[in-house]
Amino acid sequence: MGGCLKYHLWFDGASRGNGVSAGAGCLIEGGSQPVELYQGLGKQTNNFAEYSGVLLGLNHIISNFADFEDMTALEIKGDSKLVIHQLQGAWKVKSDNIRGLHRACSHQLTLLRNKGINIDLIYIPRAENSKADALANRGADLN
Repeated sequence: MGGCLKYHLWFDGASRGNGVSAGAGCLIEGGSQPVELYQGLGKQTNNFAEYSGVLLGLNHIISNFADFEDMTALEIKGDSKLVIHQLQGAWKVKSDNIRGLHRACSHQLTLLRNKGINIDLIYIPRAENSKADALANRGADLN
């Protein structure tokens, strides 16, 4: 266990063929080894897939918190304005399809904040999110 560390959670979702095949992916950087995660989601919307990418990373951090005990800050970065702005509280959640995912992400963020972790939610251009995009597409390939 070293000093204090800032971690980065890059997330993305992929939905092909108008909801035919969706996947979620994320990359967690900041520790000794980057963590790459992805999963297939079946038939889902792109917004569902984007939220699933964030939740995949947050669930991993919470479930394996001993591996992240030196974390003092977490930057969550993605190319979905909807997800970033809704998790920041700037935009309302209107879709029933993602309401549960939003609630789950918000809960995990609260757990991390209660552990003293500073969290920043940052919108980035798609061109800066290629690693998480590739992981989300690997997830979509699992369907």
